[in-house]
Amino acid sequence: MDELALIPKGSRPQNILRSAYLCLRENSLGRKPEIENDRRAVWFAAVAIVRKQWPGFVPVCDVALLASG
Repeated sequence: MDELALIPKGSRPQNILRSAYLCLRENSLGRKPEIENDRRAVWFAAVAIVRKQWPGFVPVCDVALLASG
């Protein structure tokens, strides 16, 4: 499954969220991950990054992304 397809394109913060998610997810799959290999953990870390710049940001994603597994 293409996880990035579950995060739609949109506003600038939404697009930055997509980019942050992709970078963090690739890191989580590496040898020395900074974040555990879990989609939910990566999602919340990416949202936190975006909210530093846009505190009121409401992220959009397909619920399948946050499903366990």
